Amino acid sequence: MHKSDAQQDRELSAGRPRAAGRQLFLQKGDLRNLCLRKGTALPQKIITLLLVTAIYYISAQAAIIWARGIPQAAMLWLPIGFALPALLLCGNRVAPAIFMGSFLANLGVPHSVPVAACIGLGNTAAPVFGIWAMRRFLDFNNDINRPKDVMALIFFPALLGGAIDTVIGVASVYLEGFHRHVALVRIAWHWWMGDVNGTLFVAPIMLVMLNRKLSVSKTFWREAASLIIGLVIVCVLIFGPLPPEEMSGKFLIFPLMILAAYRFGQAGTIITLLITLVSATVWRITTGLGIYDVSSEALTLSQIYLATLAMTGLFLGAAVAERRKLEQQLRQYTQALERSNRELDDFTYIVSHDLKEPLRGLKRFSQFLLEDYHDKLDDDGKSKLDTISTLVVRLETLLDTLLYYSRLGRVETAVSAVRLEDIIKNVTDMLAISLKEKNTVVEIMGHLPVVRCNPVRIQEVFQNLIGNALKYNDKPENRIEIGFMTDHPKVPGETVFYVRDQGIGIAEKHLHAIFNIFKRLHAQNAYGGGTGSGLAIVKKIIRQHGGDIWAESPGEGQGTTFYFTIPQI
Repeated sequence: MHKSDAQQDRELSAGRPRAAGRQLFLQKGDLRNLCLRKGTALPQKIITLLLVTAIYYISAQAAIIWARGIPQAAMLWLPIGFALPALLLCGNRVAPAIFMGSFLANLGVPHSVPVAACIGLGNTAAPVFGIWAMRRFLDFNNDINRPKDVMALIFFPALLGGAIDTVIGVASVYLEGFHRHVALVRIAWHWWMGDVNGTLFVAPIMLVMLNRKLSVSKTFWREAASLIIGLVIVCVLIFGPLPPEEMSGKFLIFPLMILAAYRFGQAGTIITLLITLVSATVWRITTGLGIYDVSSEALTLSQIYLATLAMTGLFLGAAVAERRKLEQQLRQYTQALERSNRELDDFTYIVSHDLKEPLRGLKRFSQFLLEDYHDKLDDDGKSKLDTISTLVVRLETLLDTLLYYSRLGRVETAVSAVRLEDIIKNVTDMLAISLKEKNTVVEIMGHLPVVRCNPVRIQEVFQNLIGNALKYNDKPENRIEIGFMTDHPKVPGETVFYVRDQGIGIAEKHLHAIFNIFKRLHAQNAYGGGTGSGLAIVKKIIRQHGGDIWAESPGEGQGTTFYFTIPQI
């Protein structure tokens, strides 16, 4: 819901700030009443209105001179592009000044007083309607850094606003008898396209220039200078030697427009539009090339060319600006997540470390009770103290695991080139007795590639995975298969390592939960017991290496395969 000018005046006079900081252009196009409001002194109001009238009149005269006295033959109507930012900045209170500037300019064409008044009404109604519609339907933002802002600018002020101005203006001049020798449709087309191009060229230039407070590096200025020199050279070529009806060469400016918008966003777009506008204006006035009348085919081609150039640059500039904004937000979210993870690791470390001291005291005092009051305690009391000691030992084990888990996130991993087959041999040597007792064979499929990783951590990964394959085996014979593939459907083309067993398997609903710390799917003492932290540690190590890990299992009793990636870091 948009507030009226009077409502906003009351808010301002009541001292309620409308935005943080003092900015010339506020967010979402809310520029009304910054120059003219209820409390503005009368001399300032008069000066502002006179200034708007003068600028509109001067820009209208420049457009008329450009078209050699025929406003309908202007490639773009400059003042309508100025009227849009003026209304955004000062609100509808400057609408009379815009009307007066248009009225005075059209009296000199010459037109009769009623016709000049009608044209002035159309010139004023077009931007007023455009601003209202942009705010009402598309939540317009003044720095046009979103594609929907460009769409709003094109559709409402340029196309629809220009159509309103065209209908009023053309009907007025045609009824007056002006250009009766020219087809009404042709006059309407050029009038409309002049408004469209004026809006798409002049308004973005003013909006972006007034919104920007650029703090740029020397590299920026070097690149910008190179771009400007290139644009000037191309503009001299296409607006100079080439005849007005030859349009193919004029498309040489499009690659530079795309480059400018891609590299500098909307700032690059307006640089291109401004240089193009100035070059076309100066060249046509000083050389006399391409002075059109309303029946000229070259005028139609030039108007279409300018409109296409402006829309291409504005859309691309907005897309680049939006992409950069999303990238910045992503960087901020990533930094916040990394900071949160570090804080969580630090918190875990501190809490785990500090909890160990009272646990030691609890364990010692329970032992003291057993020793000092052994004769005074009955069997039930002794059993309860033994239970306390057992629970303390288990809690110490959990805290030690938690401390180790937190340290994984606080210590940088040193990487080197490692042969995975050597790591697996070290693990199988350590587990040789268990492998023999469990009647288990570890088989390496093919030659595993050499990877850059932290050998100690990756050995821990294989030790946990192979150890789990031994622990959760319920068959008289077991085979653990270790290999790699490059065609896994989850990450096609990427090297994926796997450890596959023939054990008890995992139900599909638990395949993600098993990587949570202290998560066990079975009773505490089942399958040799444990804290349920091994796979959580494995996942953290793999993630530290920039990889991913997941499990797949056909179902309970059918074995499990653990897949993981180790990018070349």
